[in-house]
Amino acid sequence: DLGGQVGIPTKWVHDLLCEDSRGTLWIGTRDVGLWRYDGTNLTSVFTNKFLEVHGVWMEKEDTLWVGTGADLWRLDGTDNLTQFTEKDGLPPNSAVWHMARGPDGTIWMSAVVGGFASGDLVKYDGRKFVRQSANYGLDDAAVGQIVPCPDGTVWVATSKGIVRIKDGKVCRFTTAD
Repeated sequence: DLGGQVGIPTKWVHDLLCEDSRGTLWIGTRDVGLWRYDGTNLTSVFTNKFLEVHGVWMEKEDTLWVGTGADLWRLDGTDNLTQFTEKDGLPPNSAVWHMARGPDGTIWMSAVVGGFASGDLVKYDGRKFVRQSANYGLDDAAVGQIVPCPDGTVWVATSKGIVRIKDGKVCRFTTAD
């Protein structure tokens, strides 16, 4: 029970992120929001904005991304908070679970709608979010973990198998393979 050991009032620690450059540990929970632990103090962060955290991801310059049950938040290194929603291009009422940056700087993410029943592969180029599932034939599968590789290949775990996207071409791998 990690939650009880460090003093978070929950047993549902959903996502745990290693230290940022200042040595802060970021902890996402399913029911009491985002927490930060500096090695001494454990502090609840922005509980007035979100309580249900599905994913946390640290990227360059101590920018923390927080996926919640209905939107996505970006917290920069100075505690400025920006919210992203459907009007920014995210799928409606989606929970962002996984994020990864490709070698070209594009951020790939899985946005899950309605539990794991359906989801979407989304790209963010620093200006806008663009849903990609239909472009890569993934509109019938829930998208999970995403792994961009140095050569530009993107691997995507889905409810229907693994997908490789390379040079705009898609190759699916299923249990039949």
